[in-house]
Amino acid sequence: PLSFINKWIHDPNIKAYKDADVYPKQSKCPDGTFNIWIPFRMENYTEEYTKNEAGLAFLLNHIKVLCNHEEKIYAYFMDWLRHLIQHPDQKSTCPVFISSEGAGKGSFIELLKKMLGSIKVLVTAQPDKHVWGNFNNLMNDAYIVAFDELSKQMTCRSNEVIKNLITDTTMNINNKGISAYSINSYHKYFFMTNKSDGGILTTKDDRRKFMVRTSDELIGNTAYFNDFYAKIEDIDILRTFYDYLKIDPVEEKLPHPPSTDYQDVLKDLAVNPIDLWLTDEARELNDLISKTPDDYIIGDGEYTEDEQGNFIWTTVSSGLLKTFQNWKSRNGFESYESNAVKLGVHLSIMGGTNIKKHKTKTGVKYSINLTGLAELPE
Repeated sequence: PLSFINKWIHDPNIKAYKDADVYPKQSKCPDGTFNIWIPFRMENYTEEYTKNEAGLAFLLNHIKVLCNHEEKIYAYFMDWLRHLIQHPDQKSTCPVFISSEGAGKGSFIELLKKMLGSIKVLVTAQPDKHVWGNFNNLMNDAYIVAFDELSKQMTCRSNEVIKNLITDTTMNINNKGISAYSINSYHKYFFMTNKSDGGILTTKDDRRKFMVRTSDELIGNTAYFNDFYAKIEDIDILRTFYDYLKIDPVEEKLPHPPSTDYQDVLKDLAVNPIDLWLTDEARELNDLISKTPDDYIIGDGEYTEDEQGNFIWTTVSSGLLKTFQNWKSRNGFESYESNAVKLGVHLSIMGGTNIKKHKTKTGVKYSINLTGLAELPE
């Protein structure tokens, strides 16, 4: 008998690796690094197959329903899917699908599992545990990471973490009993929620997420979903859909998503009432003063005109608070709690060239550039 181990260890041609990491494209994997990327399930089928155009049309219609039949969203989401397949080594944007229960969001995730492989799709309602928590080893092999039952109770306290996850190109993996290590992150995120508020904060400068209020037309249609699940067991339909996503090329860097009407409403709800009040007040006062500069008198405070022709409103905290409270009453924000201190702190944070705070012998005063604020884009 011969010792295999000794012979293998001293083999000059032994295969050895200095590192292990994730590289969706083998050509980008450095020499001496073991590539732990697992190819998509559909890539394992190389033999000829019969295209199923009817099955393809069925799946495309399901996606249209998810996109609420909004053409610009459907077109972008199809590019998002093409990008998943064609450029797995690039980060992407994040869809947020909002609907009542049973509208087809979960069924779409099952389609991705069948097409890419179950190990490539991680679905979790506890991302603080399974995605960035102490036991997130499932992220090693995951590619699509779907947050289920998204709610602001969870996302608001982790908003910055989630924003960074969508764009960060590395991730720390924490496994029980093993030291933490870092891997390349090409994870793509997909959020699902039954909450009408979207389950997550979105703002006017949001370029990471696109939020869609899915159509509820499929809810309760048992026959439809029985047909759906039968179709995604059909390899010919899956391969037809997969190859369809590979036909039309998509940019390596996916553009920023379009904003939906529903997302625009959510963005407006996310704006702080103080910000809304100040811009509204500035535009109104600037317009009134412009029409009758010599005769106009501001009830709370005074105005002057600087060398650039800007109208400057100077007032004390109590004057600001009084106008803010009047604005709240007129615009349905009565429930928003406010006081002079809270208002002053917020204005100090806003800062910028249009708001200046200065101390005088009679107390703190604010100088607000009405013209500058009025000219800001809406």
